[in-house]
Amino acid sequence: MDIYVDQFKKAHLPEGKHLVSITSVEEGKTRTNHSYFQCVFENEHGQIQAWFYPTEKGIKAVVRLFTAAGLEVRSGAVLQTERLLGTKLYIWVKKDTFFDKEKGQERTYHMVSRFEPVLDDQGAR
Repeated sequence: MDIYVDQFKKAHLPEGKHLVSITSVEEGKTRTNHSYFQCVFENEHGQIQAWFYPTEKGIKAVVRLFTAAGLEVRSGAVLQTERLLGTKLYIWVKKDTFFDKEKGQERTYHMVSRFEPVLDDQGAR
């Protein structure tokens, strides 16, 4: 059997606006026992992962994600992350840098910075 390792690698999405599908949603806990979920946003050009934290500070991003994915968010509602799977939306990918003290060098990473719903010609979802 021939196994080609690169067939499983997808390129990272470059900076800019991308129409994507959410192809994976995984839930977990941080080392400090905070809940999070991770989404993989993917299209034919590549993929990017983003982590979301349903905390007082993080809930705004969670609500924006669900809304852009076309999932209704009402006050008092319980959001189910598995409903995100397969939804389409626009994301903006931004490149940023930071200084890695452990390695003593500057590092670059890509992150999802914004979400927008996919609308039809009349502006409806």
